[in-house]
Amino acid sequence: MDIKEQSPAQFYPKKGNLTPGREIRAIGNSNDLGSIELFSDVVLKQTERSSNWFSESGNVLILPLFGALEVRENNKTGFIHINQIATFPVKAGTKMEFKNVYTDDSIRFIMIFRKGEDVKRPQTENYTFSSVNRLQQIYKDTFSILNLGQFTGRTEAAYTRSKPDKSFFVYVIQGAFEVEERLLEAGEAIYLWDQTELELEALSNNAYLLVLEF
Repeated sequence: MDIKEQSPAQFYPKKGNLTPGREIRAIGNSNDLGSIELFSDVVLKQTERSSNWFSESGNVLILPLFGALEVRENNKTGFIHINQIATFPVKAGTKMEFKNVYTDDSIRFIMIFRKGEDVKRPQTENYTFSSVNRLQQIYKDTFSILNLGQFTGRTEAAYTRSKPDKSFFVYVIQGAFEVEERLLEAGEAIYLWDQTELELEALSNNAYLLVLEF
């Protein structure tokens, strides 16, 4: 039997239980201006607020997973809804505030901060997420491609990077996956920087995976 040689990777285990929510910092090459400074899976309970200060200039990407959220930045307030992705340019010293406006339900969203990107103004894009058992591109800019997938149990899939110098960051939103022969459960992630293609298998039903190519 052939044994596949594993490529180099950084594994980010989930600390504590597998309830939603976690934060990962400094993903990628620290000398690369395209590296991810912060990846957050944020859960806000009813009417709860949170905030983030950014010590460097860059780009903040917000992806709601369920529920809409209120965002306040530079004295401007807006809403981001399901099936939308919003990007915000921020300068060093910027504070962003997030609020769950619902009185009965929690909300959950992904926030990604990358330093040094040249985004001129806030933008909100809509996307349609309608198929299962495949990774679907929901966002693309000069530096990165964001993919989201919903899978049924024991479904296999593959993803090929778009450029030879790109890396992968894989995060399990819900369920469990085997990614390049490594087991990942909800809240766990892996960064692969020398990988041409990702091979993955969903190990549970209604499993959700995020793949960021950058």
